[in-house]
Amino acid sequence: MATASSAHSSSATPPLSAETVPAALPLTAPPLSLHARPGPPIDPLLLAAAALAWCLGLLVYATARDPAAMALWPAAWSWPGHAAWLPAAVQGSLPSFAHVCALSLATAACTGRHTAACLGWLGADLALEAAQLPGVHAAIVRAGLAWWPPGQFDGHDVAALLFGTLLAWLLCALRRRHAPHARPPLLHTTKDATQ
Repeated sequence: MATASSAHSSSATPPLSAETVPAALPLTAPPLSLHARPGPPIDPLLLAAAALAWCLGLLVYATARDPAAMALWPAAWSWPGHAAWLPAAVQGSLPSFAHVCALSLATAACTGRHTAACLGWLGADLALEAAQLPGVHAAIVRAGLAWWPPGQFDGHDVAALLFGTLLAWLLCALRRRHAPHARPPLLHTTKDATQ
């Protein structure tokens, strides 16, 4: 009796197949492709602006910083005493401004994601600045990162980071106004790519 009941139930529920599943429900997902859709080319004007900002920061290090206090800076690249071109009030914070502005512009030029590039580098630089707070630095050392260099938190550096990010975003906005584009996502299906 049990065998007959099993045979009856199996015959009442046929296995799934291409004939029993509606055509609107695909049995398999379309394969993924890592090929990017055609996107905007690298923006040469934003890259040039990024290079100028980067060179400005390097010029500050070369002329207004003590080479003995910079472990990774070659002494041959320093010309101390030639910082008359730069007001003393901004010598300490100008590298922070140049760093966030240059990297935001370069990332935006290569990816087309202007706002994300600016906010991403602002967040990274603010985190590095916050790591110079005594309590935060002590927590970093206790976490096992004893090699993390100490520093001095400076509100002027935070202001410079905000100003550099704002300038980079404004330059990106001007470029987007004259050459509007948006880079599509990297991952897409081959089915979409053929349409």
